[in-house]
This record gives sequence, structure tokens and C-alpha cells, in this order.
Amino acid sequence: MIGYNIRNISMKKAFLSYSHKDSQFVEELYRRLVRDGVSCFFDKSSILWGDNWVMALEKGLDQADFLVMVLSPHYIESEWGKLEYTTTMLDDPNNVKRKMKPLLLTHCDIPRFLKPIQLIDVSSSALFEQ
Repeated sequence: MIGYNIRNISMKKAFLSYSHKDSQFVEELYRRLVRDGVSCFFDKSSILWGDNWVMALEKGLDQADFLVMVLSPHYIESEWGKLEYTTTMLDDPNNVKRKMKPLLLTHCDIPRFLKPIQLIDVSSSALFEQ
């Protein structure tokens, strides 16, 4: 995968924060991360039938080592996306623990608090190497 070093994130747990309008990309990202040994909270596979999904999201955020934020106009407008990144930001406001890992999927207005954080821009190139 372009831009990430698996040695830095293996044996850690990621929380995939995204807009459902970007599901196709995120499903492929999830498959690749799992294949590479990264444990992921991905709502479509982590929240089971009958689960209280609000509690499941909260537990997933609490247990995650980092939040992969799939940035797009849809994500920026998403109330759930805001809740997920705000929860993470409150735990580590200056990203000292490097918990926020932004991926720019589609050009959008990046929130001010994210501008100093290095992101991976996948908007104009292939994310995955074959």
C-alpha cells in the first residue's frame, strides 16, 4: 500500500471512520489491512446483529490504537464522522500519540485541527500496489 509502513501499524487496532457513501473504497482498505495483519474495527464486520451500535462504536473507539479517517466531502459533512474524530481528538488533542491517521480520498476542506497532521493523499493515485 502506498504511504503506510506495515511495521508501524501491525499488531495494532485501527478504527475505520468513514462516510457510507465511500464504502466501496473502505471495504477494499479493510480487506487489505486485515490481510496485512492489522486488526480493524469496521462497522460492517464488527457490529453484529442485535448489537447496540452506539455502544459498539464507543467500545471500538476506546479499544482502537488509532483512527483511520477516510476524508471526503461526505465524511466532512457526516455527523457520525465528526463524533468519531472529536472523541479521538479529545483523548489526544495535539495528536502526540499519533492516534489520528487521515487518508484523503476525495478533495475536501480539511478541518483546521487536521491540517498539521501528515496525511496520505490517495485522491489522484492508486492506493494499492499490486
